[in-house]
Amino acid sequence: MKKVILTILILLSVNTLAADFETTIRKPTNDESKRLELLLKTSELSESELDKLKKYSVLTINMLHDLGHKNFNFEEESVNLLSGIIDKEGSAYSDKTKNALSTLWGAYLGAAIIDNYGGKWVKMGDGSYAVLVGVSNYVFPMVRVYKHINNGAEDSILALYKSVTISTQKIGVITH
Repeated sequence: MKKVILTILILLSVNTLAADFETTIRKPTNDESKRLELLLKTSELSESELDKLKKYSVLTINMLHDLGHKNFNFEEESVNLLSGIIDKEGSAYSDKTKNALSTLWGAYLGAAIIDNYGGKWVKMGDGSYAVLVGVSNYVFPMVRVYKHINNGAEDSILALYKSVTISTQKIGVITH
């Protein structure tokens, strides 16, 4: 009798799990498929776009130098310093300032990632910029800066920077 009850309980559990599984996995709608396809389509940046991003990253470095941080560069210590500034001041910025700094500091963060881990800037199908590290590791520095400014340390730019370190090391172990 215990085996029969156990078997019934197992079957009920499996049926419940199967029903849950069916509701969580569904075929994307045509609109969702088109948006995903657009997002995943990438292209090279023009020279003027690359120059603009470089100009923004250098402007960030110069801005921090002018604030007394003479050793500010593309190293992790500097990313940590900028992260701390965002933590302290981010909530006080106006929406216009948040948008401008997301672009400016995002260009710096992307350049720091590229400088230390390789990779290149790419333009996503929706027009946003990303850094492609390796074959398929995309990071979105501008988005992360914006999220850090708005959400605080839970969306830290330093965490993104370190995640590239970790994923690059893991990919290196797998491919070698």
